[in-house]
Amino acid sequence: WQEADGVNKGLRQMLRDARERDLLAMEKASLRSVCERLGVAPYALEILAERVTRREGEAGRFARPVLEDDSKPEVAKASGKKAGDLVETLLASEATRKSEQERRRQEEEAVAKKVKELKAMSVEDLKKELARRGREGSGKKE
Repeated sequence: WQEADGVNKGLRQMLRDARERDLLAMEKASLRSVCERLGVAPYALEILAERVTRREGEAGRFARPVLEDDSKPEVAKASGKKAGDLVETLLASEATRKSEQERRRQEEEAVAKKVKELKAMSVEDLKKELARRGREGSGKKE
């Protein structure tokens, strides 16, 4: 279900239903002005609400914002939680993704710092460091 974009479809349907309820609750005059603004011909209240929500859906009003990263975040399994608690699961997934991203960034910074330190060392210092660690140095510095 999640691989078939079920979460996004469910969210879009919830937004669409909420907008339809709002339009059905409006008075006829205000609903007609909305229709005229959108270029929709009104006939009946239910049809009118359906047409306005369809037009807004086509315009992307109910679409979920698209992230630059195309990879789908893995949904973390929430231990001890109900399977239907989707919001909690998504929030946990987002927190896990952010912490993993921060951990990767810190590792990359540590590697870059170590490379910078090694490049700054002289050949003699590098040989001493290798000897201290019980390794044999051969080749060039680069």
